[in-house]
Amino acid sequence: MPAHLSAPSRQAKTPAPEVVSSGFWAAFEPQKPSTRPDQPRSDRGMRAFDLLASGGLLLLMAPLFVLAGIACDRGRQAVQGRDGIVFSRLSLQTRPGPLGRYLAALGVRYWPLLLHICVGHMAFVGPRVRAVAEPVNPRTLSVRPGLVNPWFIQRRTRVHFDSEASADLQYLARRGLIHDLGLLFRGLCVACLPVPTGEFPIRVRVGDVGFDNLDMPQALERIGQMLEHKAAHQVIFVNPSCVNIAARHRGYRRALRRASLVLPDGIGIKIGSDLLGTPLQQNLNGTDLFPRLCEMLELRGARVFLLGGSPGVAEAVAAKIGLYWPALRVVGTRDGYFKVVDEGAVVAQVRSSGADLLLVARGVPAQDLFIDRYLPLFGVRVAMGVGGLFDFVSGRVNRAPDWMRQTGLEWVFRLAQEPGRLWKRYLVGNFTYLARISLQRFGLRQVMTDPLAAPTFSDRWLVSPRRALASPSGPTLGGRLLAALAVMVIGLPLIAWQRIRRSVDDTAKAWDVRAIVIGTDPATAKLRRIALRCPPQDPRQARITGVLWVASLLELLLGRRTWFGTRPRTREQWQRLPKEWQVILEAQPIGVLHAPAWAIDRATLEEAGAAADVFWVVGAPLARLKASLSMLGAARRLN
Repeated sequence: MPAHLSAPSRQAKTPAPEVVSSGFWAAFEPQKPSTRPDQPRSDRGMRAFDLLASGGLLLLMAPLFVLAGIACDRGRQAVQGRDGIVFSRLSLQTRPGPLGRYLAALGVRYWPLLLHICVGHMAFVGPRVRAVAEPVNPRTLSVRPGLVNPWFIQRRTRVHFDSEASADLQYLARRGLIHDLGLLFRGLCVACLPVPTGEFPIRVRVGDVGFDNLDMPQALERIGQMLEHKAAHQVIFVNPSCVNIAARHRGYRRALRRASLVLPDGIGIKIGSDLLGTPLQQNLNGTDLFPRLCEMLELRGARVFLLGGSPGVAEAVAAKIGLYWPALRVVGTRDGYFKVVDEGAVVAQVRSSGADLLLVARGVPAQDLFIDRYLPLFGVRVAMGVGGLFDFVSGRVNRAPDWMRQTGLEWVFRLAQEPGRLWKRYLVGNFTYLARISLQRFGLRQVMTDPLAAPTFSDRWLVSPRRALASPSGPTLGGRLLAALAVMVIGLPLIAWQRIRRSVDDTAKAWDVRAIVIGTDPATAKLRRIALRCPPQDPRQARITGVLWVASLLELLLGRRTWFGTRPRTREQWQRLPKEWQVILEAQPIGVLHAPAWAIDRATLEEAGAAADVFWVVGAPLARLKASLSMLGAARRLN
């Protein structure tokens, strides 16, 4: 149980047991030590399991222990056991070399713990073993320390929102033979997940979505600071399904870019960030944030408007808030079933309520697009899309048990609840999401960006999109390998063939080296340029076109071009573009292939090429690919 909810003041507000529903509100019930009459028998059952399991593993691993004893150094550390009894914990330290690395990968450091479990110093399941000098709650020392515990699981799934002491007290209140065996199974499921150490990146990009990498206290602090500003701010939670939507919905991507705070929601985002090498601090979500947010709002005396859900659901949520946080004022409620023509009346209702915080539960991307469209008109400080939160809080839909949430299987529970509605989202969407992240991990997918004006929120909290787009994306690893293959298979024979042809005029120029604009410096607002090999200004000189293609492929290998991109433009050509076109094109890479452009004369070809590039940038990914490939059949193009 969270420590901040177990205080006496919070317990005094807990409603009668018949009012409290199972699922979401079960976390608010005070945790008491386990005093079941069968507790001694349960303890004997767990001790028998520990003895049999550890003894069997020691017999099976006996040859490995002999090898580890020869190849590793032994160490000891004084730690606290049950009732504070001190014992020396054994450990094995690997030596440099291939064998040492192999044994370290097998977890040889923890093998001696099986001996401690066998002799009774430790258990498979129990609170983390503490060093002698480490302070610890006396209640935690009432049981044997173990390898697996709730804190072990929560840290690996990034849902460790409270302290380790709170997690230990939660375990002591629920411990038993069945509970401990389930905890051990969950620990085995998540043992392979890494526990990040060191500094975390401020921003994490998964797919086409950039996240603010915060933990729970930092997220609450950020929202609290937003409530103190006069400007309106939008908060968005993004799960893997949202990442899939953002990949094909340009308007939703723009809303995400304009949001003041984007938070990760779900184990899928955590797995994706780990695969990309940018781990999250915590796996935040609206359901876990809600009780802590309500407590903060209650202390501030803030006012909340609830918008969304089926008829009657928002009112049920308001009643629950009144039971647990009576000082938090709910100044208005409305269901989420309204038409576009009614949006003006809804906005007027929210504005007239004088609310500080607006919670919208209408599904993704409708709720976030609705907030983005009317954010300045709501009159609130913070507007937040919360998805299915109202259904969980009102009790209309049960939330997954703790063990499923901690092991990342909440989506299985939701799929079992509503298979007809959610099968495509989870069974198809999850594999689509993992495929998209895998392509991004190996450099085979380029992140889509949409140029926007700088956000109104402080640059200390949100990286400016313009600054993020200042450097055009270079070619991916797959693109470079493909270019190298093309140079070897096509380019080199082509150059040899051109040299053999005696009819070629040696004075003809294959290319001109020109200064090409690649964007604008965000600090000085000056044009940034790079020297690229382009066809000569006089088309009559461009006779050795094959050599020019090889030069473009070589520049692709050097990272100066991509396979598909915009046309190279000189300073003069860039200055002739409309300002709004410059904003769209300045962040795009220079390509070897461009979108086709046709014109009745050369005077209008430059403008036609610029328009083709703009439509290529703002188009859908499939349309961009088709447009880039179709240029091979174009009669004329701008270079």
